[in-house]
Amino acid sequence: GHTLVMPKQHFENYLEAPEEFLSDLAKVVKTVAIAVKSALKADGIRILTNVGESAGQVIFHLHVHIVPTWIGEYPEDFKSFIPRKQMSEEYYNLLQKVIKEYIKKIKEN
Repeated sequence: GHTLVMPKQHFENYLEAPEEFLSDLAKVVKTVAIAVKSALKADGIRILTNVGESAGQVIFHLHVHIVPTWIGEYPEDFKSFIPRKQMSEEYYNLLQKVIKEYIKKIKEN
């Protein structure tokens, strides 16, 4: 479920990218977020990016986290918002396929 949108063009973080680029990135993030939410029948979605080590950035290449959420699953604080559940490779591949199908449907409409 937790998905990353990572552009090929390198920017260290969100603040380093030009506004025109971020506008295009936002469209991609929205499409992927809708697909993830639909495919997983999630109640909500968290969309975020970390800027700087103190904010939790460990990959110094711009990327956006898309994290599906369900009512009652996450604590109210923001420190532990990403689940640490491991999934099987089979389930991961199935999930990837379903999300890609939803992205294709969104692009067709």
